[in-house]
Amino acid sequence: KNSTQKAKAKMSGPRVNPFIVSLALLQGLIILAYHLLTTHANMGQGTKLDEARQRQKDLEEMLREPTPAPAEYEYGQQDLSYMFDMNMYTYLGMCLTMTYLRKYAYTSLGMSFLMGAFAQEWCCLLLQWIPLYHCSALKERFKNVGCPYGNNPEITRFENVQRTVACQCMDVNSMIELNISDFIKGQYGVVAVLISYGALLGKVNPLQMLVIVVCNVAAYVGNKFLCVDYRGGVDNTGSLYTTHIFGAAFGLGCSVIVSGKRPHENPDNAPRYQSN
Repeated sequence: KNSTQKAKAKMSGPRVNPFIVSLALLQGLIILAYHLLTTHANMGQGTKLDEARQRQKDLEEMLREPTPAPAEYEYGQQDLSYMFDMNMYTYLGMCLTMTYLRKYAYTSLGMSFLMGAFAQEWCCLLLQWIPLYHCSALKERFKNVGCPYGNNPEITRFENVQRTVACQCMDVNSMIELNISDFIKGQYGVVAVLISYGALLGKVNPLQMLVIVVCNVAAYVGNKFLCVDYRGGVDNTGSLYTTHIFGAAFGLGCSVIVSGKRPHENPDNAPRYQSN
């Protein structure tokens, strides 16, 4: 019997993991999208010099005395330190809270890191794409309205805001300009994904979780756009109903769908001695 099984294994050849293939394919598509559709903010605005002047400038730079490293704000990235804090909160704090189940501690930790990094890449793109398409629609709608636009007391405040946005925003034909603040906004989407993941531990395999992450990020960005960017809702915490409440609701909805019968009686639905 064992020899028959070994012979079948040799004939079948190497096994392909669909999760690894899917993740590599999606990652390649995201890298291609970043390459074709995005640029760094303020990139390429320097004055070009001829070769002789450029060599002279390079020589002067080599010979001048070294200077102390500039402060963060001199780079034009005032949010850099805040991004470090968000990284600690997202990838260290939240990922380590996923290790409470008896049999899924190490898998949960690794998948949290992996899905969090993938979700941030996907979220940063979607957070830029949707406003660009919305801007194109606004420009088409208000193309007969002159810019700069002043408030019109005869129409609603919402329409006044929409007309102002149409004069100031960039349409879909523009390149996506990324800076540190855009990646911070993407990390809020990671928080929503990890909150949803907390309700799915031990219930989905890696491939299912990858599909859920793609849908979760798309739903998060759509919810944020409708609530905050389109309707002008105010969230004083910056992430309460668009991140925490949405992530919990999305995770519980997915959990109801994928859970088996009487999941609370499953012996694996128990805590770890080391984590508690």
